Amino acid sequence: MSLSAAGYHLLAGVAGLVVGMVFFGLGWVGGGDAKLFAAVALWLGWGVLFEYALALSVLGGVLTFALIALRRFPLPEKAAAWFWLARLADPKAGIPYGVALAAAALLVLPDTELFSTLATH
Repeated sequence: MSLSAAGYHLLAGVAGLVVGMVFFGLGWVGGGDAKLFAAVALWLGWGVLFEYALALSVLGGVLTFALIALRRFPLPEKAAAWFWLARLADPKAGIPYGVALAAAALLVLPDTELFSTLATH
């Protein structure tokens, strides 16, 4: 990876941090999600940042609608005994957007310069 490519990765990380901070300031995302977005943007780089944001938006929307549907009905008694599932089903709980952040990163990772460089060595 060249020095200019490293600069573009740094630029993507800074842009991700700024966007994440703005979204956090507006109350749209949590602080952890904002930091995770910046860290993932740093690793993925500028070249796939738009694709990452697009995949993140779609996967985050699917996750949100799935949880809205799950939260419309009470959990069966055996399922409610699992803490993590009961928390997901709680209408007062937020959306665990980190799941969408990670899934979107894995989806676009093969298209990154870093991945192709490591794959050829």
